Amino acid sequence: MQKLWICLLLGLLAIQCSKKDQTVVAANPNALLNIEFAALSAEGNEEAAPYIPRFEAFKTELMKNLTEAIQNDGTAAAIERCKIVSPEMEKKHSDKARIYRISDRPRNPNHSPNEFEAAVLKLWKARLDSGEKIGPVAFKTASDFYVVAPIVLKADLCLQCHGKNISTEVQSKLAELYPEDRATGYSMRELRGAFVARKSLND
Repeated sequence: MQKLWICLLLGLLAIQCSKKDQTVVAANPNALLNIEFAALSAEGNEEAAPYIPRFEAFKTELMKNLTEAIQNDGTAAAIERCKIVSPEMEKKHSDKARIYRISDRPRNPNHSPNEFEAAVLKLWKARLDSGEKIGPVAFKTASDFYVVAPIVLKADLCLQCHGKNISTEVQSKLAELYPEDRATGYSMRELRGAFVARKSLND
């Protein structure tokens, strides 16, 4: 009987470890849409865990910069500030894994998603349309490890340059700095894009 209990305990530990450490492998972007969300979730994934605080640090630092710029010089000046500090922060928070932001309606064309990242955005939108929760996901492809966390608009200041009622001054500045801008017309609580940590599996 004691041996049986030991076997059962070891079996339970093995299941917990596999859930904790195993990262889903996606053979192609469409595969992400057919995987159970619980399996994709970064929650409890030790490999993904270090990147969530880094996303938060990036977001906090960026919001601090933009808030200061808006308070001191106005929203149009904050757009110029963002154009400078955003790529600087991407470099600052990156190491073996590159940290960056993406959107299916990017302001900067360089923030357009690749096929795997676009699939994650599509998955999140489908869940939101169904009233389901979204959150960070982690997965591997043939070449890379990804952690992708949603960016949802939660602050009024975000709508000053991403919303539906943008001042003429801000519109002019956006046209000047981002002639291909697609990042307006959003509402509060809408999915804006994502933070991404991407690390090569070949390093």
